[in-house]
Amino acid sequence: MVELAYRSLPEDGLYDVISETRACLPDAIQILTPCTIGNGWLRIFDIGRFAISFYDKHSGEGDRVALDPDHLPSWPEIHTWAMKLKPKKIRIRNDYLKKS
Repeated sequence: MVELAYRSLPEDGLYDVISETRACLPDAIQILTPCTIGNGWLRIFDIGRFAISFYDKHSGEGDRVALDPDHLPSWPEIHTWAMKLKPKKIRIRNDYLKKS
């Protein structure tokens, strides 16, 4: 999601980001872009949507990328994670056992 939003913007711009959830997305944004909570380029409005918006600091133009639940079944692992279909401890343990 971060890559998709970031790629669609011109390279020479300065951008801010809004994350609409505290879960996972802010971490990915801070790792993959120069936008962080610390420098003020990343803001979190926890409204419970798995979505991010990248926008130009000066013009306000940008793009929003959101997870669409209707398309999740095409990616079973992401669907299971996003919809919390298995408890976290079981998912981690089963993944670990598969690698052993």
